[in-house]
Amino acid sequence: SSFSKDQEYTQICRNINRIKVCMATGRTVVLLNLEKLYESLYDALNQYYVRHGGQKFVDLGLGSHRVKCQVHDDFRLILIADRDVVYRDYPIPLINRMEK
Repeated sequence: SSFSKDQEYTQICRNINRIKVCMATGRTVVLLNLEKLYESLYDALNQYYVRHGGQKFVDLGLGSHRVKCQVHDDFRLILIADRDVVYRDYPIPLINRMEK
């Protein structure tokens, strides 16, 4: 679609899918200037994992749609942001999920 909102949503979906692959394979993900993804990653940032059959899973979401994704023990999610921007612009629940 040529509509900017459609393209933005499509790009968010692509990025979430890339992160899902990294979660399952144990690769490290570094997020920089990808604020539009953080809401989808709240449970991952909060390390709210569910164990089933000896494996870890986490919910990722886009709007009201949620999907369980496998999380490899070696997976790391690193969010890099300017401290002033974080405290000025980020929602408190997201800030609470971060290591400072």
